[in-house]
Amino acid sequence: AFSMLTGSRRLGMSLGGIPISEMLIYWSKIGNIGPFDEFVSIINAMDAKYLQHVAKTQDEQRKQRNG
Repeated sequence: AFSMLTGSRRLGMSLGGIPISEMLIYWSKIGNIGPFDEFVSIINAMDAKYLQHVAKTQDEQRKQRNG
């Protein structure tokens, strides 16, 4: 689910989280994957780790460019 939903995040000045509206659409179409609140909690936890990883990677790249 996470890999399918990660492409639906909004892009702006920085990478945003996966919108809950997209989670609801996915959850509704797949069906029978458990309660929605648990699904959202799991996806949000995975998303937080992903965003943390992306921020760390970007920071390291900035440091390398700037010496």
